[in-house]
Amino acid sequence: MGLTVTSGARSDLAWRDLYVVERIEEIGTEWPESAARWSFVDPHSRVTFETDQVVKIVGDRSVRAVAEPYGGERVSLRFPNTSDLQIPLKNKSKLVFWIKSINENVPAWQNANPVVTLYASSSKFTRFEPREDLLGSPPCNEARDGWTYITVPLEGDKIRKREGEIIATVNSLTIGFDSWGTPPLKIWLDGLSVR
Repeated sequence: MGLTVTSGARSDLAWRDLYVVERIEEIGTEWPESAARWSFVDPHSRVTFETDQVVKIVGDRSVRAVAEPYGGERVSLRFPNTSDLQIPLKNKSKLVFWIKSINENVPAWQNANPVVTLYASSSKFTRFEPREDLLGSPPCNEARDGWTYITVPLEGDKIRKREGEIIATVNSLTIGFDSWGTPPLKIWLDGLSVR
């Protein structure tokens, strides 16, 4: 919700972000020990994970990932680090999550973001790559500092191309990000669920 006030010569914008969320069964974001089950894939970066009870949108907490140092290439956040989710995809249609980020680099994100990969094993997976950068060009520019709801249809769609094998069970997943330059990246994830 935004309001622009102008005098004809000057103007200012005020806004409030209103989010409609539903209670869901979360994976990897709700429990105090959730952060310890995350890891990352990128030999040039270091990512630390913490649960965050202040910056959240669904339930009692989110997971915050800080890539520092960030190596400047795609860094993928992986859950769980034990590859034992065992979530059957029968009768499931999408993976959903909320994301909030701070990227100090200008022009910020590069390439397609976020890239989601669902793994049955290290050699059998399905990858979903957006056809455009969903973080650098959010649907509502006024909400650029807030939360963005990401929906990944398991069949793929006009926004995301699906690559790889069709899998029956998800044992782990990655959510990948790529930014110009190498300033630290801060990413909050919440409401992660397969629906």
